[in-house]
Amino acid sequence: MAPKLKRALFKANKYFFPKTEDDYEKWWGIDVYFPDISNGKLWYHYSSKLKVDDSNIVDGYFLNMLLENSEYGAFVRGGTILPIKIHRGALSLLRTQHNPIRLDIYLNNEGTAKSRLYLDDGESFRYQNSLEQALIEYEYKDNKLTCINVLDSHHKYEAAQHLKLVEVNFYGLYRPPSRVKSSYRRRQYLDFEFIQTK
Repeated sequence: MAPKLKRALFKANKYFFPKTEDDYEKWWGIDVYFPDISNGKLWYHYSSKLKVDDSNIVDGYFLNMLLENSEYGAFVRGGTILPIKIHRGALSLLRTQHNPIRLDIYLNNEGTAKSRLYLDDGESFRYQNSLEQALIEYEYKDNKLTCINVLDSHHKYEAAQHLKLVEVNFYGLYRPPSRVKSSYRRRQYLDFEFIQTK
């Protein structure tokens, strides 16, 4: 029998189930509660990017979900966009401040997703004194990905204008796009790769 965990940390649209150091077996089991999964909400396993199979849900719980010893029980709600900083082996987040990002887009049943990313220099109080901050909203809707700064024009953070988006990954996209178009590049249509998962 695999060890069982019942503790969880829930933050916004992400679930994290910690693993203890005494989990020596190849597999371990957890009981996971997924809010609103019985109402048609989707959840994805963060490591595998696969949807949680709702046929195994009893009263909102997936009982004894088995994970390999090297896996963590982290889950993302469908309808979420996770901006991920490309670290490239950096040991400090401050060293990655100007690194590019990728977006991991986990679609809901309606085929939409939305999220916000807050940015400032991470060191000073200029976000208070000089309003040097940005709040970027990403939204995927009607087959379009948009991004806007939702703060008014008095809030200016120059580094946000130079933030590069180098990769976009969609999960829950059923049909491959025929083309990918960008309004920010000289070459309008971008190369892309479509990899079908379960």
